[in-house]
Parts: sequence; structure tokens; C-alpha cells
Amino acid sequence: MESHITFEGRDRDLDGYMALPEGGERLPGVVVIQEIWGLEEHIEDVTRRFAAEGYAAIAPDLYTGEWREVMSAERVAAGMAFLRSASQEVQRDPEKLESALADKPQEERDAVKMLATAMSPQGRLRFAIDTLEAVEYLKGRPEVD
Repeated sequence: MESHITFEGRDRDLDGYMALPEGGERLPGVVVIQEIWGLEEHIEDVTRRFAAEGYAAIAPDLYTGEWREVMSAERVAAGMAFLRSASQEVQRDPEKLESALADKPQEERDAVKMLATAMSPQGRLRFAIDTLEAVEYLKGRPEVD
């Protein structure tokens, strides 16, 4: 059994994908972490494969809400291309990053800024909190041991 789900997080509801094997026994649980591209078909497939091996598997959508659109595959690819070509100094200094982006199209500027936010300590903390909330949700499921 697999389905898209919504579960309660610390300060917001989170989307995710859950897969369970057939049968009624209590199962070990596993959290599948998305790649930078988000909760897409490949991650859902990995989640189903864990279920096929006997796990209750959940893949939280770390881009739930406002992140989903801004972290589209096209924007991520554009932002990564820019950051790969930028010096370490530009990547780490917000003022220098802003200056380097000044002549870029708005969509590219937005993509780079969103990637920088995602990779910041605050962004990584947000993802860690949401992942821990997925663990708590999984632990609270009756079929999970």
C-alpha cells in the first residue's frame, strides 16, 4: 500500500509519501530522504522498494509549501550552474553574491538565492526538523515497531 500523505510537523503540516508492505504485522520503519530535486518519482520508487523489503517507509517532502515551486528542477539546475562557476568568496558572502547576480535574469537570481537559503544553517535546520517530524509520525503509526 502506498499513498501521498499529510502529517503534523512542529509548526506546520508536511506532505510526504508512505509505502507499507502487505500484511498486518508490526514493521521496522525507515525514512527516505529526498535529493535536491525534491520528492519526485525516483524517491517514491525508493520508498516502495523499502516497503517491498518489509519496511514501513516514509519520504517527507522537505519542500512542502513555498519551497515546492521555487525549488523546481529547472531552478535548481540554473542555481547550481551559477554557484559552480562562482568563486568560494562569492558563494559565502551575501553582498558579493548579490553583486555577482546583478546582471542575471530575475528567475536565475531567485533560484540562486533560494539555493543559498536551502544550504544555509537555517535552511538545513528546517530540513532536519522536518525529517525528525517524519520520524515521530512514523513512530506513532500502529503498524510500526
